[in-house]
Amino acid sequence: MPRDCQPGRQQTSSQMSLLLPPPQPAGAPSSALLFPKPNCHPNFFKKHPQEICQINCKESSLAVVEKNGSVLIFDKEGEHRKPECVNSGKNTRVHSLDCGAAHMLILSSEGKVSEHSISATANKSEIRMLKELRDKYIVQITCGDHHSMALSKGGELFTWGQNSHGQLGVGNQIAFTHKPQLVQGLRGIPLAQIAAGGTHSLALSLSGAVYSWGKNAFGQLGLGDTENKYYPSYIRALEHKKTVYISCGGEHTAVLSQDGLVCTFGAGDYGQLGHNSTQNELTPRIVAELFGARVSQIACGRWHTLVYVPSLGKVYSFGCGAEGQLGSADASNQLIPLPVELPSDWVNGGKLNQGNSTSEKVIKIIAGGNQSIVLRLKKKNPYVTLNGTAIAEDKEVDKWISNSDPKQWENIKKTICLIFSSEACVNGSFLDKSNDNHFRTSREISGVDMSAVLLFYEKMNKKPKVFQEMISAVEKLLSSLSSSPSSPEALRIYLIIPVLLRGEDNMSNPLLDQLAEAILSLQQKDLKVLESLWSNLEISFFKDLVSMYQKVSR
Repeated sequence: MPRDCQPGRQQTSSQMSLLLPPPQPAGAPSSALLFPKPNCHPNFFKKHPQEICQINCKESSLAVVEKNGSVLIFDKEGEHRKPECVNSGKNTRVHSLDCGAAHMLILSSEGKVSEHSISATANKSEIRMLKELRDKYIVQITCGDHHSMALSKGGELFTWGQNSHGQLGVGNQIAFTHKPQLVQGLRGIPLAQIAAGGTHSLALSLSGAVYSWGKNAFGQLGLGDTENKYYPSYIRALEHKKTVYISCGGEHTAVLSQDGLVCTFGAGDYGQLGHNSTQNELTPRIVAELFGARVSQIACGRWHTLVYVPSLGKVYSFGCGAEGQLGSADASNQLIPLPVELPSDWVNGGKLNQGNSTSEKVIKIIAGGNQSIVLRLKKKNPYVTLNGTAIAEDKEVDKWISNSDPKQWENIKKTICLIFSSEACVNGSFLDKSNDNHFRTSREISGVDMSAVLLFYEKMNKKPKVFQEMISAVEKLLSSLSSSPSSPEALRIYLIIPVLLRGEDNMSNPLLDQLAEAILSLQQKDLKVLESLWSNLEISFFKDLVSMYQKVSR
């Protein structure tokens, strides 16, 4: 028998009457559509839609980050009282937030994380600063029901909270911890995104590799079985699928490819997988009803899923509809994607009205708990964007080279040190983006544009001051390389660093010695993969590599 969408909560007649958004007054076009009816001041989304930087919805409450950096919380009784304004600390400007079942994480624009307890009875939330992360610049946060994840700019993933099903990814020796733990199983992998479900976790690399761990009773890890995983596991079924976005529901998962394909897996008892079935799926399966439609956004609620197809100008929903979260006229579940019913001022010829040909309006879909939100915002609206692992990008490198402002030099040094002392940052730089080749990374294909690495070296070598900073960072990196890289992506560093150390000076030779020692300390299985990557290098780069190590061995 299917589980209730929200255990212990009864569907009342008053809730049934709130399945559709309230009518808008003439001359006041809506910019926010919420299902079911928003539990907040009736006029909030009419007056302030362009002030919204982020909305997060979990367990019948809404958390809103405004443009000025403040945070407002609307609880389920919020229609009758003012929202709670969260104190995020003196002079702290909020970048983003995420909510669990009883806690909320807030990320400041300075990369600092605070944790807030959420209580239905307390008047104020308790704030805990995460001292263990004070020396890290955090760029992404996400919450499961009772666990948390944070990604640093240097590519490190930290987890904390409950570990009842392995959702922290650090083994099964810890049942619960307040202290953020480094997930060693993803060390060196350049991560683009992290996501958390009820009790499972996912991570996505810059080259589309997807890793999952935690509870797997319904196949929500996509690994073909139902065994919990206590360490990150590579979802081989998504290999080379060009995955660019991941989203977790309570016990299901959705992934989006660069080509606009949607795959879902995990619990399907409400139809939240969109396969015209209530069966669970243990491996990723393409949502056939969306085949041919180029999806640009996905969002998972607890037992439902939303997708947006810009070419059709439509938002589709499927899964549990008991509380009106699907945006349909009744409370039935939907086993396949069906269009959300939109207000008349939103549509033109059945499609979302996004403005004129310059696309002055953008659509943003949000789902969480048993709620759904569709925002129609001005293109210039600063809605929060995801930041991932820092990498060396051409525009940034050109700034390093051309800089003549002493005031900027300290920041440049910090950036160079961050990137070139981090395995993940180096491995995420210089990707071969021609024909999306880096998405094909495997035991034979590195995904690295070696010509771009060489060009970078030549640029840096012309600026001794900048070059020296890079060399100093690389020296720090070589002293701490992992002896057990977890994927071919994590081995790219052994192709990139030799090019950066190709100079004839005496300084480079000791560093090459260190690099050679690191290579010799690799496990046999990793060494075989590295040898395969070397053998597939262009001949000119392979010859340079051999020549360099010949010099070292003399």
